[in-house]
Amino acid sequence: MKNIFLPILLFVCTISFGQSEEIYRLAFSYPSNFTITTKLYDGKQPAYIRIVDTTDNWRSTRFWLREQNGNIAGHMKKIEQDEHHPYHHTYLFRDTALSARIPEKERKRLFAKAENLQSVKLKLKGPNYATVRSVKELTGYYFSTTAPIFSSDGKYAFIDIAVYYKETAAKEWRDSYCGSICLVYERQNKSWKKIRTINMLIL
Repeated sequence: MKNIFLPILLFVCTISFGQSEEIYRLAFSYPSNFTITTKLYDGKQPAYIRIVDTTDNWRSTRFWLREQNGNIAGHMKKIEQDEHHPYHHTYLFRDTALSARIPEKERKRLFAKAENLQSVKLKLKGPNYATVRSVKELTGYYFSTTAPIFSSDGKYAFIDIAVYYKETAAKEWRDSYCGSICLVYERQNKSWKKIRTINMLIL
């Protein structure tokens, strides 16, 4: 039985790894994913994408809000009055078209996946992007990313990217955060198509 189980496990892991690599490639290869940077500083997009070599933890509120366990209508007025609530700046399914594609049960599953996904080391290399070991000496733009999360049916993929900018190398990374980019992909005809880019800018 063990002899049968191991090849199946390796096959599943290989497919999962391959899908993640494809989402990373799609996320970082296309300059159109980084137009948020044209609204910052000199208004130019970085020609080369430098990525922190450790993945970020997911913000699970991208997928689900704990208030939704009860009657959300009863909480909405309070949420709308709180400009700092994740509903306003993080939650993906304020977008009703996106909400219609992914049912409530699946959003809860994605929330649980996001809660449990651990940070891991990352090594990426492409024509216009690569991971870097340290940001201490960097100036200009650099980015950090979550690992991709996939829906249970494998039809949707999500990746969350943080945007940083340092005027000088001495600037602390905590003070250089300036926004985020969340990309949503849908599996169509055996390939991934981007269906949403959700930008959040900190000014």
